[in-house]
Amino acid sequence: MAEPRHMVALTPEQHAFAAEKVASGEYDSIEEVVADALAALREEDSEPAFDRLLQEEIARRNGAFEADPSNVKTVEEVLANVTRRAMA
Repeated sequence: MAEPRHMVALTPEQHAFAAEKVASGEYDSIEEVVADALAALREEDSEPAFDRLLQEEIARRNGAFEADPSNVKTVEEVLANVTRRAMA
């Protein structure tokens, strides 16, 4: 079953920008440009939580390092921990 479609109005500037993307060959249609823009916005909306978790983890690890310099974690270990917490 096809998904319902909704009409949106673009300003002349938005339409020109989207049309340039299609003309350049980056996209096959203006609809594809809009869909990609919405996907990017969705991804951007999810990033602040990850950024906050990363900052918290860095602050926590920095405190642990200052308390005991032998307690060092690699960047990969920190990122893995943050990713695990973000997905929980």
